[in-house]
Amino acid sequence: MKTSPRLSLSSVVKRSFVTFGAALLAVLAFHSNVLATTPVPVDVYQDMENGNNGDLLTSTLMNASSHGGGVSWSTSGGMWVSTNKHLDLPGPVIVGGVTYNGTGGTRSWMFNDNFGPVFVSCSLPGTYMQITMAAFLTCGLDSSQTQWVGHDTMGDGQSTHPDGWAGMQMTIGNANPAIGCHGGLNGNSASNGSISIVTGKTYWVNLHNDGLTGLCYAGVWDPANSYAQVGPILTAPNHLGTALYGGIRYGRGDNHDAHTACTSQSYFDHIIVDWTNGAFPLLPSGANDS
Repeated sequence: MKTSPRLSLSSVVKRSFVTFGAALLAVLAFHSNVLATTPVPVDVYQDMENGNNGDLLTSTLMNASSHGGGVSWSTSGGMWVSTNKHLDLPGPVIVGGVTYNGTGGTRSWMFNDNFGPVFVSCSLPGTYMQITMAAFLTCGLDSSQTQWVGHDTMGDGQSTHPDGWAGMQMTIGNANPAIGCHGGLNGNSASNGSISIVTGKTYWVNLHNDGLTGLCYAGVWDPANSYAQVGPILTAPNHLGTALYGGIRYGRGDNHDAHTACTSQSYFDHIIVDWTNGAFPLLPSGANDS
C-alpha cells in the first residue's frame, strides 16, 4: 500500500511562499496592465513646471514649460506660479512624437478670485472646427461669499462668427459653488444645468467647442474618486459650422468687474489642448462621451 509523503513544516512554508509569490506577481502584472495607458495625442501640453513659487507669470516663463508647435502664451493681469493644488496628469500624452507622463510635478498656476480680467492666453496656429481644452481646476470661491460671481474660467475667444465662442464658468450663487458652460448663440446660450463642486477640491475638467454639431460641451471628473464623472455632461447651443481661430484663455477671461469681497484663490494645473482630433473628453480615457 502506498503511503502519502510526509511534509515537513519547512517544506509547507516553502511551497506556500512560492504559491503566494506567484499569486502576488500575477496580481502585480494584472494591475500594471490595468494602469498602463496608451498616450493620448494632443496638440499642446502645458506642464507649468517653470518658475518659482510666487513668480508672476510672463510669456517667457509660460513658453518655457509649453510643449507643442505653433503656439505662444501671453498674459493679461496677474496670475502666479504656485506650489499648491498640483496633481499628476491623469495619463500620458504625446505631442509631436514625444510622450509626456506628467508625473512628479510641483507647480500650478494661481489667480485671485477678486480680480477682474486676469487670464493667460494660448494662440492657435490655424482655424479649426473642433477644439477641446482640459486641465485640473481648483475652485477657490467660498460658499460664505453670498454675492453671485461668474466668469469664463476657460474659453475660446474668437471664431468665424462673432458669437461663436464657448466658455466654462465657476459660479457661486445661493452658497452653491458650481461649474457651468455657455455658447455664443444669440449672444449667450446657457448650458442645460450646472455641476455642483466643492470649494478647494481639485477636479479634471473639459470644455469642448464643436462647429460640426453646433454645440459646446463641459464635463467634470474627480481625481480623488478614481476619476469618476461628477454630474452630467453639460451642453449649450452654439453656431453650427463655426470655425475657431485666434486663441484660448484660462483665468478670469470675460472682463467681469472685480469682486472685492472675494479673498480666495483658484488654480490650474496640466493644461492640454486638442484641435487635430477634437476628442472629448481628453483624459480620463474611461469617461463617457455624450
